[in-house]
Amino acid sequence: MAGDGAIDEYLTELHRRVVAWHRRPDEVVAEAADHLSERVEELTAAGHEPDEAIALTIAGFGSPSEVADAHLRVARRPAIPTTGTRTTGALAIVGGPAWFGLVLLVAVLPDGNTIAWMGMAQVFHLAVAMSIVAMFGLWQRHGGLGRLSVLSCIPAALAAPFVFFVWPIPAWATLLGLASVLFGIPVIARRVAPLASSIALTAGLAVSGATVLVAEIFVTNTDEDFAFLESNPIIAAMVAGFTIYGLGLIGVGRWMRSEEPVEVPALPAPTL
Repeated sequence: MAGDGAIDEYLTELHRRVVAWHRRPDEVVAEAADHLSERVEELTAAGHEPDEAIALTIAGFGSPSEVADAHLRVARRPAIPTTGTRTTGALAIVGGPAWFGLVLLVAVLPDGNTIAWMGMAQVFHLAVAMSIVAMFGLWQRHGGLGRLSVLSCIPAALAAPFVFFVWPIPAWATLLGLASVLFGIPVIARRVAPLASSIALTAGLAVSGATVLVAEIFVTNTDEDFAFLESNPIIAAMVAGFTIYGLGLIGVGRWMRSEEPVEVPALPAPTL
């Protein structure tokens, strides 16, 4: 039937309008398809020709734009850019260079210099704080990221005291690496944020954390604190992880910063 094509076109347009902000766009389209199908069956049973029944159903259902706006108005957490996500994007851009600064300090920090270590601690705290803000912005921009993102709060919370004191590097590196993986997987799966930056955010701290953990357990054979920092390959892996993470932070920050805030329900259709 020619009308079947009209329904397919309607559902395609509806999906195009909701995919940019709804956490489960396929569910919206499936629900609309069910309603359309039921109405077509009712009209056909009432004596209308199939093509006529489809045309009447579409006309009475409302345009894809109207249906999308109706869903947006009742959505609990629509995945749309806001003034808040733009602000967190700007802070994420600041966080990236903070991780780069940490890399430089790790490379040149003199042993036994208390003031230098205190300076590194401040840079580290800034980097972590901006990362937390960026993660919240990403979570808001995606309209929530499911259970894995919630689970990521557990290792992040456990890492907090170690982050504060800085020196338990294996503890905070491992926990923050685990948190970034748990948070990053749904970000990658959603394919809303830039993919390369999402992967960098997911993998960067994980590389550093895994390196430090393996070094602490299997490589170092001394009771001396930070013995693993005397290994150039381990330092190189940590630096690479921090650098990758910083680049990812800048990437998602620029993306969030570049988006114009969307007012509900005036949602523009995304460009295919």
